[in-house]
Amino acid sequence: QVGKLITKAYSGRGVDAVALAEDATFEDPLVRCVGKAEVSEAFRALRACQPTHVRAPLAMPSADVDDERGAVEVWLHQRYFGMLELESTVVVRSRADGLVSSIEERWHGGRLVGALALSRRLNGLASFYLTRLLIP
Repeated sequence: QVGKLITKAYSGRGVDAVALAEDATFEDPLVRCVGKAEVSEAFRALRACQPTHVRAPLAMPSADVDDERGAVEVWLHQRYFGMLELESTVVVRSRADGLVSSIEERWHGGRLVGALALSRRLNGLASFYLTRLLIP
């Protein structure tokens, strides 16, 4: 299920909001989105980047000792704007009821820098409001 959710989301077709917890989060090195509405908007707006899969996404249980039991890693190799390639690991955590609680994208597998959390959150809020206005 998680693999399909992430494959769809990173294809520019949005995320299935019914799969998200109300307080779900999405975080990458640039943004932190909090709540179902912000996370859904981030993946809706991703289509403006014209994402394509260079390789099919691969999902497997997370082997990272810091990840909660049951977390799933999805390995991505994407192309954006027809030219920019990025490999990343997306760690998806779910609650006991199966709803996704967090999606964390680690570019080139690198962990997110905690010192940048405030700027990522501000970027997430700005993105939420601006993409709704600028991306049809």
